[in-house]
Amino acid sequence: GQELLDRWQESHRHYHDVRHLTQVLAALRELCGGPPPRTLALAAWFHDAVHDGAAGADERASAELASAELATIGLPGAEVAEVARLVLLTIDHTPEPPDDSGVLLVDADLSILGQPEGRYHYYSRGIRLEYPELSDEVFAAGRMQALDRLLSKEPLFGSSSARRLWEVR
Repeated sequence: GQELLDRWQESHRHYHDVRHLTQVLAALRELCGGPPPRTLALAAWFHDAVHDGAAGADERASAELASAELATIGLPGAEVAEVARLVLLTIDHTPEPPDDSGVLLVDADLSILGQPEGRYHYYSRGIRLEYPELSDEVFAAGRMQALDRLLSKEPLFGSSSARRLWEVR
């Protein structure tokens, strides 16, 4: 557990850090009305365990890490596969219905988009700090593309609970 937590506290992380992990876990708890099922909680813990700023590659590496680590501790193969599958859904945030677990993880991961203005501002600042090598113009264009892709989802949040909690903001 400590190695996983250490990953979330790496110095290059400004948004995809332990605060994001805490946000996702709290959002899952809220969406589930209590502790989430084990596979869902583990997927949250592993979903950004690898984060080097390479969209898609980070999620695939995180899923591979989850598979290796969870198999090592003896989690049943079906649960290991489900955790990895859920982590991979955070690449494009589009689970296919009726994937209730996938919808909940994606909604929890995107819950930052429905937070109060100050918290959202802190999030957007952290995202910018994670890409220091990009010029402001290149970063803004890429960020707008990512946000446009998310906002083109109808609805943005897949569960009625998430829509009730965060969609208006």
